[in-house]
This record gives sequence, C-alpha cells and structure tokens, in this order.
Amino acid sequence: MQPISAIVIAGEEEHQIGLCLQSISWLDEIIVVCSSRNDSTIDIAKEYTNKVYFREWSGYAQQKEYAISLTKHEWILSIDADEIIPQDTKETIKELQSESMVNGYYFKRKNYFLGKWIKHCDWYPDFQPRLFKKSYTSIIKREVHESFEISPPVIYLNADIIHNTHPDLKRLVNKINTYSSLASIEKTKSVNVSVFKAVLHGLSAFLNHFIARGGWREGKYGFLVSYFHGFTCFLTYLKAWERKRSSRGERGRTSATSNGAGGS
Repeated sequence: MQPISAIVIAGEEEHQIGLCLQSISWLDEIIVVCSSRNDSTIDIAKEYTNKVYFREWSGYAQQKEYAISLTKHEWILSIDADEIIPQDTKETIKELQSESMVNGYYFKRKNYFLGKWIKHCDWYPDFQPRLFKKSYTSIIKREVHESFEISPPVIYLNADIIHNTHPDLKRLVNKINTYSSLASIEKTKSVNVSVFKAVLHGLSAFLNHFIARGGWREGKYGFLVSYFHGFTCFLTYLKAWERKRSSRGERGRTSATSNGAGGS
C-alpha cells in the first residue's frame, strides 16, 4: 500500500482519543484537528503525532476538509476520535493493493451502545467510506452525518472499524442534544414542522428501529437504542418547530417596527 495520511477531528475527547490514535500509530502520517482546549485532548494527541492543530469549530465537514488540506499523501484514512482500527483490519489495510483503478474503500462499522455491540437496528454492517484517494473524493456537507463521496470504482471490504458511539448515558444525552440541534437546522430549511409532527416522527422512528429493523432482537439494549433514536428524532423536529416559531416572531416584530417607523 502507498503511504497513508490519517485525519482525526476532535472536540473534548480526552477519554478516548488515546485508544483511537494508538490504533493508527503505524500509519505514515497522523493529522489531528482539535476544536477545544477545555481538556487534555490536545496534550494526549501530541503523544502520538507532532501534527496537532487547533481550529475553532466550523462544522464536521469543514473541519475534515481542513484536516485533509494539511495532509501530504494521496491516500487518506478518516477516523473519528471514538473509533478504533482493530488488529485484523490493520492487516487488511496493509495487504491492500494500491491499484490506480480503485479510488476508495468502505469498511464495516461495529457500533457499540453502553459496551454492547448492536447488530440490528441497521447498526451493522453500517458501511462507511474511510480510505480513499483525496484527488477523487469530496465531502457531502451536512450539519450532521457528513460523508465522503468517492468517485468509482470503490471496494466494500469485509473489515471492521470499532465505534464506541455511546459509552455511557451522560455522553449519550450530550450527543443527542448536540446532534438534534444541528439536525434541526436542516429540518427548518426543508420541511414544515409542528408539535404533532414531532411526536409522530419520534414514535415512527422508534417503531421502525425496534420492530422493522429488529431492535427487539437486542433485548433491553435494542429497546434503548430504538427509544433514544426516536427521542432524537422527536427533539430534532421539536427544535425545528421552535426555530420556525422564533423566526416568525422575529419577522413579526421587525414588520411592526418598520410599520411604526413609517407611520411616525
């Protein structure tokens, strides 16, 4: 395999970034872009690479674009701070042939919820584009769940990435609040929302995950995954409704002020 540059974007990740960086320490270059100085994330990252940069948060896609701009190799491995490359996937990557006709690879992602690997709820295999040629790749920009778009041909590998997405309830609640706030921005732009729709979409999302996507097979963990997915959906629509309500109120106040100014 040709030389590979790894990129990692991080906020306050002191509890897990060490494991992430240790799992990719064998790569040719590691770029870490941090958006917070509130904990020891930067100090821990510097133990694994001398290419650690601070950049004010500008969005997931924008942070990753910046990280890629700092790399010196054509091949890029993108990994999140709460992810780990296991030993067998490391060996798979080392054995890959850097054929010019292949522009990127997708990996299976093993998502863990409170320490348990979730195989249903559409949480596995959860293929993700993670290893690619930067000259043939662009970023699909969203407020959340941004992704890489790789020009074909690509290969889907039988290799896993470990994702400790929700290690405990405190970080789960924080992530739900952050993601629903960001997702609500897109919902505000694209759909009509109401409190009724928030409840309906939340309930529908729960039932879809728990019944249609087999969450019930995971027992109590599947119920919790499905519940929190539905709750996130509910919060997203409710926050979008609140945004539109506030926006209408602001326009009304502006209009009233303008009319008052014109009458005086």
